[in-house]
Amino acid sequence: MKNNKELLINMLDHQSKSNDLYRPGPYWENKTKNATKRIIKFGLNDFRSHRSLIGLSFADNPNLDIRSFWDRGVRFFFIKLLKIFVPFQKIFNGQLRFTKDLFEQNKQLKKQIFLNSIFYKNSKFKIPKDTTKAGCEDFIQTDETKISSNYLRILSELEITCSHIDYSQGKSFLEIGSGFGVLPHCIIENFSNIRKIVIVDICPNLYISNSYIQSFYGNQVRSFDSFKKGEKIKFKDDNSLEIFFLLPDQIVDIDFKFDYFNNSHSFIEMPSEIVSNYANKVQLLLHNNSKISLLSYNNNYENTLDANSLPSFFKDFDFNSFENQDIFGATVLFHIGK
Repeated sequence: MKNNKELLINMLDHQSKSNDLYRPGPYWENKTKNATKRIIKFGLNDFRSHRSLIGLSFADNPNLDIRSFWDRGVRFFFIKLLKIFVPFQKIFNGQLRFTKDLFEQNKQLKKQIFLNSIFYKNSKFKIPKDTTKAGCEDFIQTDETKISSNYLRILSELEITCSHIDYSQGKSFLEIGSGFGVLPHCIIENFSNIRKIVIVDICPNLYISNSYIQSFYGNQVRSFDSFKKGEKIKFKDDNSLEIFFLLPDQIVDIDFKFDYFNNSHSFIEMPSEIVSNYANKVQLLLHNNSKISLLSYNNNYENTLDANSLPSFFKDFDFNSFENQDIFGATVLFHIGK
């Protein structure tokens, strides 16, 4: 993957000058600061491995070694001192061997679940190629193919969503908070009719998803800084693939009506005033036949919203809400708006 420090710095500068409604809330404030420092220091080539904390909370890094969290400040020097004392090193290395063994057992369990699932036997969805790019370790090995468990999880959520929303008819897709870009990647590869896509996210998350998706689609991706301040953001009037990555305050410059809007698992991690602002802006970008999907894990975490409250922010839509399980058994709350 290409590292573009200049793009990252420009994103950070732009975001720092934006209104508080378009900046990270309490849940994400420290996470984004820590991720930014690690991106600058280590780059993105290995951001999905257990050695990286860049994608903590939204990527698929396995948490195997507690020492990975102690890479700065007093804890960093403490770890360096421990290396002098062989008994402590043996304890930490023993812990790492133990957690790696548990991780491998978990991967084998996921493999058995996958081999007995519809995604292996009779799925209408195509698994994109190269799903383990950027150091993914949480994968399922089938013959000569490695398949990211995270891609399978998101494809299983997409299948459930598609039982209520027909993605085969529309042309455009808007998402706020895309993680590192797995759902847009799956939609592009499975729905040839959806060619106009906008991803809105905070930095550095946007930088990561931008870089990741660009590694697949090259010049079909446009970064936030390819649009002048205040410029109306439009797509070409054709069927070419266009993927725009925008910072939150640029949502007001979008001049387009979308067929589909999605948010998965991140609205509940924002303050209510930020979600309300997004909902108001999003509804202006939708038409009478647009569809909304809001997905969420069940939460009781500090600085998060009640997942059941999400439909109340979208007053122009009627929602059908229900729970279902992803391929690996995790319960997901779905709100489908029409």
